[in-house]
Amino acid sequence: MSMVYRLFPIALLAALLLGGPAAAGEVTLESTLDCYEVGDTVSFTLTNGLDSTIHMPHSPVWAVFDLAADTLIYPSLVLWVIVPLGPDSSETYVWDQKDYFFTQVDTGRYEVRVSYSEQLDPWELNALADTFAIQEECPSTGTNETTWGSLKALFR
Repeated sequence: MSMVYRLFPIALLAALLLGGPAAAGEVTLESTLDCYEVGDTVSFTLTNGLDSTIHMPHSPVWAVFDLAADTLIYPSLVLWVIVPLGPDSSETYVWDQKDYFFTQVDTGRYEVRVSYSEQLDPWELNALADTFAIQEECPSTGTNETTWGSLKALFR
């Protein structure tokens, strides 16, 4: 038996264990910063790295939650329409740190969440989230507080 035929099963097993051929892209949600100062505009980007369009079930497609209380901060109302995001594209959204009463939110930890469907099926949604802090003053040097977004970035 030639060496090629002996190595083929090993290579096939390694490919299966390590994920096979290069996987199609993924859908990600990331805030631009891990810390925002009070009054700054918070921005986050939803990226569709898939080969097909994804669909969000409402507009705005994102929601912000206070992590300490696990309560919805923004928005209070959504428009129930299908919002598509094409393949290999991204969209950046901004939030002015105002709650649904149009008042400045308190300092603390927040999470932005997005739900989407790959098959335009509103009953089969995937969820994405990223966290960030709002503080009176963000550190400009040294290490920032570890966030879910910074941990996810380590594995990309």
